[in-house]
Amino acid sequence: MNTNDRFTKISDDYALIWNEIYASQGLSYEEFQQSIFDQVSKIANFKNLPILDLGCGDGETSAKFIEAGCKSIVGVDLNQTMLDQCAARFGNKMTLVRGDVTDLSQFAPGQFPVIITGATIHNLPRALRPKFWVEIIRLRPEIFVIGDKIADPDPVKHAEYLANEVAAVKKAYIEKRGLIEAGKEWVEHYATDERERLEFAEIQEGLGEFYNISIVLEMGMIKTISCQLK
Repeated sequence: MNTNDRFTKISDDYALIWNEIYASQGLSYEEFQQSIFDQVSKIANFKNLPILDLGCGDGETSAKFIEAGCKSIVGVDLNQTMLDQCAARFGNKMTLVRGDVTDLSQFAPGQFPVIITGATIHNLPRALRPKFWVEIIRLRPEIFVIGDKIADPDPVKHAEYLANEVAAVKKAYIEKRGLIEAGKEWVEHYATDERERLEFAEIQEGLGEFYNISIVLEMGMIKTISCQLK
């Protein structure tokens, strides 16, 4: 997978900009991240459990867990620039690993009772995603919480959500900050997302034999999904 991408160019203020993009659509980036935390916090003694954050980026999804006092968080991301940004934010409060989320062979089954991921899976090519589901099943967390861009089954709603978010990205990156190249790359990426579209049915097919799967938040293009081990 290519690491010389838009994430390298726009890692600075990534969370700030996405808060803005959500707000301009009448949505809440804070609520999205909170929804992931809320599902995990239902587990007794969750603060003492090892947590694996897949596609951790700048650490925004792990931030609430760190604030809550979770002591053992490992973040995996392929992009070194985003990992550097995460390290600058949290120092030794997270253990950071550069790696591909479709190959987690460095981790053992049961090592992480909690696995989380925010806005990562939809970036994986559809052809590679079966490897990702196999890795989750192998690691066998008690709970796996996904916050991601998941297509709405209603094509009219999906088209509306897509148009709103693309417009918000253009406004935040190009119109407000003059980051023309990064903005154009984001817009091009949405076309890729459409070709590689992640759907709820794929998650059910990939994990449903071993997990009870439910949608706990729907917000524009984003859904938060809780997968509980059967």
